[in-house]
Amino acid sequence: PSFLASSKILKKKIIGANAHLVIEHREDTVFKTRSVLEERIQAQPGIAALAPVVQGDVAVASRSNYSGVVLFGVNHKAIDVLGVLSQVVSGQVPNFSAQPQEAPVDHGSLDFKPASLPEIVIGYELARTLNVRVGDSIRLISPVHEVLTPLGVAPRSMGYRVAAIFESKMYDFDARYVYTSLSAARRLFQLAADDISAFQLKLREVRQPGPSVKALEQDLGADYRVQDWQQRNQTLYASLKLERVVAMVVLVFIVLVASFA
Repeated sequence: PSFLASSKILKKKIIGANAHLVIEHREDTVFKTRSVLEERIQAQPGIAALAPVVQGDVAVASRSNYSGVVLFGVNHKAIDVLGVLSQVVSGQVPNFSAQPQEAPVDHGSLDFKPASLPEIVIGYELARTLNVRVGDSIRLISPVHEVLTPLGVAPRSMGYRVAAIFESKMYDFDARYVYTSLSAARRLFQLAADDISAFQLKLREVRQPGPSVKALEQDLGADYRVQDWQQRNQTLYASLKLERVVAMVVLVFIVLVASFA
């Protein structure tokens, strides 16, 4: 029974932290988002919410440490889709759709006032690794994008201010997932203003994703791939099923031993 209880808790965490469905281009490339396309997707049966996302692997560095993470560029709609953004333990999730505010220019002063840093939300375990808290600045480095400097070609990087820290109780998420605005992610990855990596969706019936997946595949055609939360967590989900089988075998064995006692 304890096996079953723990697997249910873990399954609930996976569902809560992840998007229920993800729509990506079949060739794993970025594609253009359009309001007509978003409306078509959201009109499909069982879809509760939709959010566009830009995604990529980056390195993150603080003054004392560094790590590898997955950066998600999102807008305000992500709050309705991603459970991790409602599990904040410090700070406040920023308005990811707001335009960045430039520092006011005082023409009577010679003091240089840099533009404000874009805000970012990170996990509790990553905050511990980097030894940062809300208000601290960190730097994200994209190893596949380059910029020309006086010293030659270097990986493209940007500074961010930690606005909030979440804790999902899932180590992989808390140590590897970071969230910023779509515009800030596009600047880092050098993407156009309407480029996205995927749509993330929330379902009304999360335990029955099949009908929504089938309807979306038929409507969108062969250019897109639709995956539910089970498919995107196959290894972990398979281990949960195996754990359930083991628990039942142990239970049956205990009953048999007791009946012979």
